[in-house]
Amino acid sequence: MRRPLTIGHGFGKTKPNEIVNKATSGDIIVFTPSDKPYLIENGLSIPSGVEITFRSNRKPEETIIQAGFQIEGSVLFENVTIDLASDNQIHLSNNCKVVFRNVIIKNTEINPPIFCEASNVEFYQVTILSESRYSTIEMDNYSNAKFEGCLITGIKISNHSDVNINNSKVNQILMVKNSSFLTSENLYIDYENALIPFSAENDVSITIENLYLLGNGDKKFILRDKAIVLAQNIIANNKIEVLCDDDSVLVSNTDVKFSEEETKQTKSQSQSTKLEQSSYEDISFDPEAEFDPFFSEEDSDYSVIEIDDPTNKTVNDNTEELSKSSTQEVKDPKLAEKSLNDLNSLIGLETVKKTVKMFIDNMKVNQMKKENGLHYDNISLHSVFLGNPGTGKTTVARLLGKVLYHNGVIKSDNFIEVSRNQLVSPFVGETAVQTQEILEKAKGGILFIDEAYTLYDESSINPGQESLDTILKFMEDYRDEIIIIFAGYTNEMYDFFNMNPGLQSRVQHNFLFEDYNDKEMIEIGESILFKQGLEYNQELYRKQLVKALHQSNDNSNARWVRNFNEKLIMIQNSRLAQSEEVNPEDLQCIIDEDLLQMTANDTQTEDLDELLNQLNQLVGLDNVKSFVKKLINEVKANKLFEEKGMVLDKPTYHMVFTGPPGTGKTTIARLIAKIFYSLEILSEDKAVEVDRQNLVGSYIGHTEKNTAKAVDQAMGGVLFIDEAYQLASGGENDFGHLAVETLITSLENYRDKFIAIFAGYTNDMERFLDENEGLKSRVPYTIEFPAYTPDEVAEIVARSLSKDWSFDETFLLQTVSTTYANLSKDHQANGRWARNTVQKLLANHKTYIIENVDEISDITQIENETIMNTLKE
Repeated sequence: MRRPLTIGHGFGKTKPNEIVNKATSGDIIVFTPSDKPYLIENGLSIPSGVEITFRSNRKPEETIIQAGFQIEGSVLFENVTIDLASDNQIHLSNNCKVVFRNVIIKNTEINPPIFCEASNVEFYQVTILSESRYSTIEMDNYSNAKFEGCLITGIKISNHSDVNINNSKVNQILMVKNSSFLTSENLYIDYENALIPFSAENDVSITIENLYLLGNGDKKFILRDKAIVLAQNIIANNKIEVLCDDDSVLVSNTDVKFSEEETKQTKSQSQSTKLEQSSYEDISFDPEAEFDPFFSEEDSDYSVIEIDDPTNKTVNDNTEELSKSSTQEVKDPKLAEKSLNDLNSLIGLETVKKTVKMFIDNMKVNQMKKENGLHYDNISLHSVFLGNPGTGKTTVARLLGKVLYHNGVIKSDNFIEVSRNQLVSPFVGETAVQTQEILEKAKGGILFIDEAYTLYDESSINPGQESLDTILKFMEDYRDEIIIIFAGYTNEMYDFFNMNPGLQSRVQHNFLFEDYNDKEMIEIGESILFKQGLEYNQELYRKQLVKALHQSNDNSNARWVRNFNEKLIMIQNSRLAQSEEVNPEDLQCIIDEDLLQMTANDTQTEDLDELLNQLNQLVGLDNVKSFVKKLINEVKANKLFEEKGMVLDKPTYHMVFTGPPGTGKTTIARLIAKIFYSLEILSEDKAVEVDRQNLVGSYIGHTEKNTAKAVDQAMGGVLFIDEAYQLASGGENDFGHLAVETLITSLENYRDKFIAIFAGYTNDMERFLDENEGLKSRVPYTIEFPAYTPDEVAEIVARSLSKDWSFDETFLLQTVSTTYANLSKDHQANGRWARNTVQKLLANHKTYIIENVDEISDITQIENETIMNTLKE
């Protein structure tokens, strides 16, 4: 773990301006308390991917950092004062994560002092001091924020942002607009000097429990353009004016109370405002102008409700009915927003989150149409969840159910998860009954069917189809009373739906759960370790996790991360068990040696230099050797870019080897498996060799199974397909094309998990690839293996014999070269001819030894006569 970087003014201490050059990601920068501010000239910029902590160990007033900040990474400010010195700003962007804990921010004359754009920020016990009446924190463009125990001058929440404020006070401005959310508990608003104290507009949702309106100023709310505000326990000391247009609503389910001692006991009354008004003028806010009380009843196009004495019924007679309809429309918005926030806080799943938002938006608009007496289509909500295991399908389904339930879309929060085993009975005729019972139990809520594609098989007796038929009928009969979610692997689910047209027509919503990327997998892993209170080298952990992930054939996403962490903790526990003395700090610490064991090879890995030496020792193949060396450099460069934080597409190293037989294609394929294993690209150094006979089956479905089996066997290593062109050599009814189609899918889906090498004659392979564009586009490398020259063939023969035998090398080289050169092209089989020649030569030599055993002094010596006779055969 990194040691803290201490900042101070004294001799020998790091100066504040040196932070820029000395600080690196992961550092904890500790400021020594001082009466003199720490001035950082030109401010600090924290780029994406960098994590920094700024803190002191004393009160925040004792440590003042005078600087502005541009933050795109992850930053923690703790126990410090940030002096923006009138002309600085804290700017957060690029999905950064920033936490302010026990911090004072002062001299905020620039507006806004804190601007958060598409980022995440948390404030705990933060005080913002400003003499400006217009100083507001701005949360913009899908930002997320949390305030706990804070004192702030003002806050503006806009453009799909989501803010939670608890036990905090806002002094001047609270503005929520443009499809944003605000939830709060114990919110204090000071109306004494407020400019626009409470403004909500343009499709916003606000839920507040315990709203305290302080000061003697007029208490005024502005609601317009589909603003929904639910406030429980409003506490004030004088009347409240609510300016509300036709499309907005304020709902308060408890009394409006007074804080003065002489307040009379009031009668419980649910109050809601929704007022008829034809139009209103747009209200602009000019920070340079004096505040104009534009709420006057004489001028305003708004209707005004004065909530004065709760016992005085100033609200329209239809208020009670309106309140009832509002609570039916939004059953429990606080819990609904919490569930939606929980879903949005899940790591990754951006495509799913967008689909869920469309889902919810459609529901909201339908409710608005219903409220206004307009026609709307009650769309079925049955859905299909597509994706690999560990991508959060069940978790999202549960949260979606809670969102729909708390919004009043479904009647029950009942969530039932089943698979084929629960739906299909082992007894004939009982499957329909068993399935019907489960459907009845799930009625009113959600039925989640995992691995739904297993309900279909090709056998003539298929009880799964009986279950599916029962489900289809129930979906139609009770389409408004149940939501059924079918989940499973993407390809299998597509096949499942294609084979069931009735299912396709009833399920309209597709949720695609993409695999987690490296960054998201790291975030998942670190969140698990954080919850367990473990300390570790963060940089090394990330490196080892990504390394192990790229080597793994397991595609189970979050499950893989959990397994990785469990193995890491087992290594830690094993180490601690061998120690004679273990203190509590040791139990919480994962050391570097533990992490390094996570990617240690179980067997001895051949050194890359040794493998390159083996490559160089091969006869001929100069262009092949050059290709392999360039490929190695490319791999090394890609890994270097990744280590530097560059985001690259997943590399693919599939290849085509072309050339006549016997030119070393299989040998090079085996060597590439070892080289890529040594480079930690492949998880195994194996090369699985197949041809048409191993892949193409004899009946429908056989070929796909054979090909998938071969890919599974080669996963983590190299799949070498010899004479691959033969997969397209059959007629229209040949199954070879199915093998190619299956391979194309695997090449794309597992392109970083194995390497496929397609080999064959040059012309045949060119024709094969031209006829299969999908295959050609997924295989980036092609290398030609030239035929060996006569001298190279002779060299292969000589090297093969030289390990164990003695012979006249000059005679052998000359004789073999001449003999091979005189062969017809059809008989020049390159390395195969050389191997066959060696085998025949040794057989003849052994016969010669047996026949002349009494006359031979050296049985390893091969005579020239034997060589000549062998080559004449």
